[in-house]
Amino acid sequence: MNDNGSRSMGYNFAIIAFGILLFVIGLVGIINNHSFRANAVEVQCEVTDIVKQGRTAWFQNSHAIVKYEFDGQTYENIKVGTSLNAAIGETKTILVNPANPSKPRDPVGTTSVPRGTMIVGLLFVLSGCLGVFLYMKKR
Repeated sequence: MNDNGSRSMGYNFAIIAFGILLFVIGLVGIINNHSFRANAVEVQCEVTDIVKQGRTAWFQNSHAIVKYEFDGQTYENIKVGTSLNAAIGETKTILVNPANPSKPRDPVGTTSVPRGTMIVGLLFVLSGCLGVFLYMKKR
């Protein structure tokens, strides 16, 4: 095998390994979200503020700052994920884990990022496998 061929195969295997890593990270995120949802309780919250974070208009995340009551205690100035899509003064539903009620999650945005990470990982694996296949076919 010449030097270019081994280098090409090395790149393909690196792409496959990176894809597997992304897939596993996404899978761990989905498992984490599933266990959170299994224990979580839906709670109504009031949106008290919207905070935008990001350097440019192209890349800005909006986080809702909420106030809610859970188990007789009031939680204020709590930041909730980017997909809550709320306006100040609106009442929204959030998920609260009774074991850690000060860290609620948005019920919509709990699976989209890990699922996307898994899909990108699979695309890397497939492209690496395609490279290996084309290399083997060429030989």
